[in-house]
Amino acid sequence: VRQYSPETDPERFQEIREAYEHLAAPKQESAEQEENTLSYPDLPYSDELRKRILSLLHMGDYSQAAEIAEKTVDFLGESEGFLYLLGSAQIAAGNTGKAIKTFERLVELFPKRLLFHQELAFSLMKRGFGKKAYQVFTDAYSIGCRDLEFLTLYGHCCLDREDYAKGTTLLKEILQITCKEPKTYMW
Repeated sequence: VRQYSPETDPERFQEIREAYEHLAAPKQESAEQEENTLSYPDLPYSDELRKRILSLLHMGDYSQAAEIAEKTVDFLGESEGFLYLLGSAQIAAGNTGKAIKTFERLVELFPKRLLFHQELAFSLMKRGFGKKAYQVFTDAYSIGCRDLEFLTLYGHCCLDREDYAKGTTLLKEILQITCKEPKTYMW
């Protein structure tokens, strides 16, 4: 800041200020960050199977990705990474019932992982299980889920359940998030 004062170099000062605000902001683990930390078994062929499933998902071959992920879980065991890929492939393939069971298992095995609570809530909502989705959203919110997509869908769920007070609270939280970093959330 001393080297790049607002008077001598306003653009550089602005960059420094934004960097400081970003670093000073409280850390919230987003779903994307959490996805990158999933554990996979340290076994032969594990990495190749993970890459194959991700490739199939990327290509849009969701049924094949789900089939390989399911066989991998059966063969290598219930690792969080392969179970998550299985649930994601099941959702993408339209098998929300199976995905719900997979995400319920993930929540059971790894109760502290916010991502799994979030995905279970999304799956239940997508399947049309409003009452159960509302409860899972509420539980996930209480343990710290604050992803913007999560808050938005939870707000819709509150609207469906006619919980307007909670919906209003969520809307305020969404506005606070988007006002802090408007460039990030501009459409």
